[in-house]
Amino acid sequence: MHTPLLVEALLEGLVLHDEACQAYPDLAALRARAQGEDGPPLLPLQWALCVADVPLARRLVRHAARSLLGLLDAVDAGWRRGRATGCSLWEVLAEAPPWLLRPDPPDDDEPDIALLLERDESYHSDWNGLLEALHGAGSREWQWAIERCRAMQRYERAHQVNLRHLLEPVDESEPLGAFTAIERLDETNIDERRPPAATRHADIEKRSE
Repeated sequence: MHTPLLVEALLEGLVLHDEACQAYPDLAALRARAQGEDGPPLLPLQWALCVADVPLARRLVRHAARSLLGLLDAVDAGWRRGRATGCSLWEVLAEAPPWLLRPDPPDDDEPDIALLLERDESYHSDWNGLLEALHGAGSREWQWAIERCRAMQRYERAHQVNLRHLLEPVDESEPLGAFTAIERLDETNIDERRPPAATRHADIEKRSE
C-alpha cells in the first residue's frame, strides 16, 4: 500500500468517525465535502482537505497526527528500555502519555496483566503470596509465570511503583472535548491543553506514595 492510501486510511478513521463529527462540526463539514449531499461515494478525503477551507478541522487532524507520533515515540522508547529490564509492557505504559485509552476491564489476555490481577485479587497485592502458590502448583509447569512475577516484582522495587496504577488513566478528562467550532483556536493552544508524556512517571510515583 502506497503513501496516499495510508494517509487516506488515517483520515478516514478521524473524518468518518460519527462521534468526532458530532463533537466538531468542522470535521463534519470536511466529511460532507467529500461525500456530497447524498453520502457515498467519497471523494478522497485528502483532496477535500485541500479544497475545503475548514481551519479547525486541519488543526484537529494536525493535533491527532502529532499525538499519534508522540505515542509512537513513547512506545519505541519503552520497548528499547524493556530489552534491558525484561518488562517491555510496563516500560511502554510508564512512557505512554496520560491520555492513552486503556481497556476497562484490563486486558488479561496479556500474561503480565493476568498475573498482576491475580496478585491483587487473590493475594492482597502480595507478590510473595502468588509466588508461593505458583511454586506449590509445580515450579516446572509454572516456571514462566514465576519468572514473570519476579521480573515485575523487581521492576516495582526499582521504580517504587505499583504496576496496577499503570493500567489506570491518570487524567480521565478529554481536553479536546471542550473545543467547539465557535472557539477559534490556533495549533499551539490545542497542543498546550495536553499534559506532556514526561509527566507520566511523576504522576505514577506520586500516586504510589
